[in-house]
Amino acid sequence: MMTWQARSASTPDLNVNSRPLFPLPLVLFPGAILPLQIFEFRYWMMMHSLLQTDLRFGVIYNDAISGTADVSCVGEVVKHERLVDDRFFLICKGQERFRVTDLVRTKPYLVAEVQWLEDRPSGDGEEDLDALATEVEYYMKDSPRLCSAG
Repeated sequence: MMTWQARSASTPDLNVNSRPLFPLPLVLFPGAILPLQIFEFRYWMMMHSLLQTDLRFGVIYNDAISGTADVSCVGEVVKHERLVDDRFFLICKGQERFRVTDLVRTKPYLVAEVQWLEDRPSGDGEEDLDALATEVEYYMKDSPRLCSAG
């Protein structure tokens, strides 16, 4: 989990840019769908800004026990509806992963510098699938013994 660091002056990295963050007690994965209802004023302000720009924000895991994760995923607003009471209903889709490098600001909502992470498959994938299938088969054959042992 991340300990927020003060913003530092360093050599610019082309792989780093700033992103608004939405801390939630959940993990968004690339390709996953996340419905959200926006009702807090600070996130309402964030959505107004996003709707005028690129519709992408960081969904970052946060809870009182574990703290805040340093690696997370961008959520892209794919559908939005402004409700009559000024709430927003959003459908977001997970995009690429990122690492928080610096906290830029905390008011009215979190904004951080993020570094994009590249997901690369390990090899051609065939060996991984074969090994995994063999391991699953082993445990499936062993499950009757494990169930009767308890």
